[in-house]
Amino acid sequence: MSFLLDPKGTIGAVWLRKGAMLTPSRARIGTSQSDLKSLYPTVAMQKGYYPVPGDGEPKYIDSMLSVPSTNASRLLRFDTGGARVTQIVAGEKSLVEMKEFCG
Repeated sequence: MSFLLDPKGTIGAVWLRKGAMLTPSRARIGTSQSDLKSLYPTVAMQKGYYPVPGDGEPKYIDSMLSVPSTNASRLLRFDTGGARVTQIVAGEKSLVEMKEFCG
């Protein structure tokens, strides 16, 4: 788990890359894209930014974004390598939308 502080010094976003932690709708690292669409019906797919190394045609890490209905300034991002969630990012919309994070 990694954190990013906002300019006020409070936690602005959280990155989950491994572990068994669940979102409120029970998504986790390893959840399939199809299950994620069932858990988050408003999730929207974004084309990948980075290629995933491997054999054959390069695959990209896609992001599936979901805006919580309670607060439009917050965002959940599910990065998927292939067909499963590889990273979950939650927090302030501008921080979650960042393409790169070194943490």
